[in-house]
Amino acid sequence: MNKWIAVIAAAATAAVVLPAQARNVKYMVPIAAALESPSAAGKLDSSVKLYFGTQAHPATLSKVGIADATGKERIEYKADLPSCQASFVEALRALQKNAKDSGANAVINIVSYFKNGTPVSSTTEFECHAGSFSTILMLKGELVKIADH
Repeated sequence: MNKWIAVIAAAATAAVVLPAQARNVKYMVPIAAALESPSAAGKLDSSVKLYFGTQAHPATLSKVGIADATGKERIEYKADLPSCQASFVEALRALQKNAKDSGANAVINIVSYFKNGTPVSSTTEFECHAGSFSTILMLKGELVKIADH
């Protein structure tokens, strides 16, 4: 009898624990679509320019530092991709604030990454991960003063 109770208890525990496993879906999202999304409308600072991956930029007058930023957005009623776009805009705003606070007027060589993974350096897309309740992404870039700004 005790054997059956143990089996039933194990099955009940598995039924509760297995559905609670974390969801982690990786997306590669187009930068242009995120910058044109409703999430970006009027939220980015035009006085701090953003250059992704190896994207060409005006001459660098001085390097100010390096900054990391995290974007996280609750999924709630949104689909994963719009939530990824909103997370991206949030992280870009944080990079721009870091740049402005440091006296920089641009962020160059922006890469995306997730936790301790390999950075994604791209001029066209960024990495975003969707969990059960939110999307998250990390960005890193060089804070600089550029010419012709």
